[in-house]
Amino acid sequence: LLSLLAWACSCSVASGWSVLVMGGTGFRGHFTSELLVRSGHNVTVLSRGKPYWGVLEKLKEKGVVHWSCNRTIEVDSVAGPLSTTTGLATCNELVNSSTAFDAVVDFSSKHPDQLKQAIKLLSGRVGFYIFISNHGVYDVSKNATHDEPTLFESDAKRP
Repeated sequence: LLSLLAWACSCSVASGWSVLVMGGTGFRGHFTSELLVRSGHNVTVLSRGKPYWGVLEKLKEKGVVHWSCNRTIEVDSVAGPLSTTTGLATCNELVNSSTAFDAVVDFSSKHPDQLKQAIKLLSGRVGFYIFISNHGVYDVSKNATHDEPTLFESDAKRP
């Protein structure tokens, strides 16, 4: 999918695409963010702003815009997911922006409610939405057998 995005971005717009990378500073997304910047695209990354490997500062030096947001959607034991008052709903840069993106690359949706919330908040402002599941990314896991029906983000161990 990323090869398709790179091809589409390289042939469609001379001045580069506007691309939002969700989770664009972590150990999976930062390579995509860096590639898009090197290829001349206008990149906005949405992340919690954790200082992994100094990636965020390096991206900012290259002109990347950073929106600091926590995507975690709180869950009420009675009402269920609080997707209108937590998660991306509290991200002022995203909620108050009318910015349209040629593409969104989503590395950070960990739960279907997070994906649904992002799609709702970005409705009408996105050309392509690419969701990259983190399910098969972790070779190193606290869940050594991988026999359980679902792996969770909490199963991952940072190298």
